[in-house]
Amino acid sequence: MKKYISFLLCCTFLAFNSSKSLCQVYQQNKQIAIQQNQQNVNINVPVIEKKVYVDRFRTVYVDRPQPKRVARKLSAPFCLHGYLWVYTEDIGNFKNQADAWEIIQNINVQAPFGRNTWRIPTSAELAVLEQNADKVGLGEDIYLATDHRNGVLRMVSTGPTAAERKAEADKLAMARRIQEEEVRRRAEQQRRQQETKLAIERQQQADAARIKAEEQRKAEQIRQRILEEEYRKQMAAEELKQQTFAEERRADAAARVTINGITWATRNVSGSGTFVSSVEMYGGYFTHMDAASACPAGWRLPTESEMRQLYSLPKKEDTVNGVKGTRFGVGANSVFLPIAGAYGYDGTFSSSTAVYWSGTSSSKYNIYYLNIKTGYYGGVMKREFSGSNKRVRYPVRCVRK
Repeated sequence: MKKYISFLLCCTFLAFNSSKSLCQVYQQNKQIAIQQNQQNVNINVPVIEKKVYVDRFRTVYVDRPQPKRVARKLSAPFCLHGYLWVYTEDIGNFKNQADAWEIIQNINVQAPFGRNTWRIPTSAELAVLEQNADKVGLGEDIYLATDHRNGVLRMVSTGPTAAERKAEADKLAMARRIQEEEVRRRAEQQRRQQETKLAIERQQQADAARIKAEEQRKAEQIRQRILEEEYRKQMAAEELKQQTFAEERRADAAARVTINGITWATRNVSGSGTFVSSVEMYGGYFTHMDAASACPAGWRLPTESEMRQLYSLPKKEDTVNGVKGTRFGVGANSVFLPIAGAYGYDGTFSSSTAVYWSGTSSSKYNIYYLNIKTGYYGGVMKREFSGSNKRVRYPVRCVRK
């Protein structure tokens, strides 16, 4: 009995010492593992779960107050907070992120669950997964830090699905097509409006040219009519002139007579520089200065010798239409000069005077004139025309130049 009790005490002592040694080893290994884990973890990246391997058969979790978790597969992607979609299962073990990215790329080609944007979660998204570990079925072997080099990982995705992005892309493409079509439509509309405007402008120009041509044609017609009218008027004036000239020639033929080579007018000069209409009319009265230009065109005052030749012709007193005068010459070769009277230097009229101007002067003040009153002065005489005598006025009888 004593031996049995001694054996139990030894076993108890040995067990106590052995457990004490194991605790000491465990605490020592724990500190080593923590130090190793801290050395391997990037301090700039938040680490939600710390996991280190003590040996190849056992995993030690540090700072894990939660009970052991069991990984599970979701029936469909789970959405956290309305934006973060979690894949239904882990993608498997990987040695580094490059391997995981290649696997994810191949998965996205197939676009599972309508999404082709599956990826490795960010540090902030890992924190959200850790907070919702039970909802998304994260197990104990899930690494939640992106700097770890091996382990399994649950993929996440954000944003619209591939179908939604395709629909949005189609919508944008449709909007671009509509916009391009609208741009083309507006360009076509502007082109047509420009063509219409050009056509209207060309039509307006053509109408303006036609109107201008019509106005020019009408103006030319008016001008032609005016020219024709002016030509007719000119022809009529020319014809009238010819007629007048012929009448004048006839009148001249009737109003003149040639005696001894000298053509005398058969009528006195009127006040307008023309002959009176009948042989018995007195005509106008002129000073000698005015008489020099009183004869009509083609006629002039007779010279002293022409007056003497006229006075030397046979002469006699004669009466034409009740007007007394002297006829020089005989028959058709005769000319009648009426006793027309004269105005004296004081402006009084004398009806008995019968004097006609000549164009000859013997000196500065002596002018020859013809007195036709038979039995009175008679013949060609001269008189000193100075002082008040410059104002006397006599009738004029002309000869042809």
